[in-house]
Amino acid sequence: MNKRQMHLLDYLLKQTDYVASSQIAQLYGVSAKTIYHDLAKLNEALAPHGLAIDKSPRNGVKLDLSQSDEARLRSLIKDWQQADQWEAYGPDDRERYLLKGLCLDSGGLDLEDLADQLYVSSATLNRDLSRLGPRFQACGLTLVRQDGRLQVQGRESAIRQCLRTYLQEWLYQMAEPIRDLVVFFPAEDIALCQQALNQLSQTYQHDFTADYYLLLLLECLIIRRRGQLGQVLQVRAKELVRDLSHLEVYFFAGELLEAVTGQALVQLSAIEIESLAYTLLAVGFKVQSPDYERELRQQVQALIQRVSDFLNVDLSQDQHLLAMLTNHMSSMIFRLRHHMHVTNPALDEIRKQYLTLFNIVWLALRDFAEHYDMEVPDEELAFLVIHFQIALEKVQRPLTIVVVCQHGLAASELILAKLQRIFSPSDRLLNLKWQELTDMDWRGVDLVISSLDLKEELPVPVQRVSPIMTQDELEQIRHHYDQLNSGHHQMVKALRRESSFHVASLTELIKTPDQVQLTANNQDQALALVLAQASPQNLSNPAFVQSVYEREQMGATSVYTGVALPHSDPKTVTHSEIVLVSLAKPVSWGQNQVKLIFLIAVAERDMKLFKESLIALYALIEDQEVMNLLSQCQDGASLKARLLEEVSINVR
Repeated sequence: MNKRQMHLLDYLLKQTDYVASSQIAQLYGVSAKTIYHDLAKLNEALAPHGLAIDKSPRNGVKLDLSQSDEARLRSLIKDWQQADQWEAYGPDDRERYLLKGLCLDSGGLDLEDLADQLYVSSATLNRDLSRLGPRFQACGLTLVRQDGRLQVQGRESAIRQCLRTYLQEWLYQMAEPIRDLVVFFPAEDIALCQQALNQLSQTYQHDFTADYYLLLLLECLIIRRRGQLGQVLQVRAKELVRDLSHLEVYFFAGELLEAVTGQALVQLSAIEIESLAYTLLAVGFKVQSPDYERELRQQVQALIQRVSDFLNVDLSQDQHLLAMLTNHMSSMIFRLRHHMHVTNPALDEIRKQYLTLFNIVWLALRDFAEHYDMEVPDEELAFLVIHFQIALEKVQRPLTIVVVCQHGLAASELILAKLQRIFSPSDRLLNLKWQELTDMDWRGVDLVISSLDLKEELPVPVQRVSPIMTQDELEQIRHHYDQLNSGHHQMVKALRRESSFHVASLTELIKTPDQVQLTANNQDQALALVLAQASPQNLSNPAFVQSVYEREQMGATSVYTGVALPHSDPKTVTHSEIVLVSLAKPVSWGQNQVKLIFLIAVAERDMKLFKESLIALYALIEDQEVMNLLSQCQDGASLKARLLEEVSINVR
């Protein structure tokens, strides 16, 4: 028996009259056929004990039990549970019951009643509560006992945020999330909110994507249920108010709330309407002021230019990219400010396939995120990467290469392994058996590499190779590949070079010195000079400066090439940066004479991203000749440019 069947048995045990199968099906959000199957399974389990569910064609189903039979059945259920033959409710199910009881039911939660209902001990439920505890704490909520019942206390906005986050994470794992909402909300409420959303879409000709529709439906259900409990938002989200520059969305939200709550517009809280307006904005239903749209467009253009600069590829003329990013990022801003989590099931694959581009877009996005005072999570970042990848593929159409062998097994695998050393990761390598050639669609194929002597004429160039490919054949393919990469096959070389990301990230990290050849008489003065040029975000934290001095007290950070590398504790860094200073005359720094100082300030959250780039920088610092050349630069721009050029050369 599964959990639904056991829950159904418990449900029937509590009924005093017949219940229609259709009513049960609606209760569990399944078909009547599924309920008939469940009832048959239950009767199979009950038959050996002389018990049965009575089925009446006209009346429905009922457990018609004598008092002694009812006691025997309850005893059987406990025996089954203790024998671990079934688990009516697993830890995840109980966790959902707890969350529902605390946040969506009136009067709080009676743990003893719930323990009896779920056939577990109160101690088990307390352990389940400990799993929910961190979620509540993260939202600033506390659990309190009042009049023998457990209740959640905190700001209404925090309770809703906690609910929203939990339900989103759970629903995204479900095959039919809207159907599964019945675990938390009555079926009639779900239907009512769906009808309101569908009406809004039809009236204003706006189609929501499936994910956004689910987010909005969830928000409507939470608002409706919390409102029924007498809980409404009391505090306006101040950081959002300045963005609500048009009344249109406000009235759209009011219209939707009227349908969801059953209240007239004049009875609704303005704060509730405004909150739902931001949810609408977050899922793409937006009307913005011309000034806001103009500013956003300028910020997106700046982002595209920064990515273009990092890649050395001009994407600034791609109007489709500009339009898609502007539309996406407008909604993204509201999602992040409204604490709405959007999952991206392709995140790991996007990061794996487009790692360099992923990191470059992350770097380029820092100014945008700082302008709008927010942090962009990887799930959102991955969506932006796809927009840029599509734009890049217009510039660099990946090649499609077909490898043909007799059976497509060992020989082809060996050939493919060698070819992967030549071709770009963005190219497509297809492995075909010779029998599959006749059905092949050759449109878009650039080259065929075959270990067989192909008799038929193919509409694409063919490179014949040995089953064990020789070095000469490999060089011929390399030459052919280089030819394909010219003209309309032009690739973005930067994405394939190991140095590209190091240069891009160091470009972002290293501040261009305002002045060079500064004067200092000793180590303390030199360190004070470099600290004075750190960003205001870092200098505003006294622990930042203190950590730099504490590190020097542990041992001088100078090296034999005339460079000092003072650095701060990553936990004290607000803004990741490298401050570069050159001195007119060397100063004694520990056992070395120093003319160049690199203040390394990288935040803990950025360490993983910048780690390899810092290693590339440290490797260059060990080059005495290069450091001497850098110390002689006469202005900050040329000093930084020469440093980045040397990094690029050094890591090729």
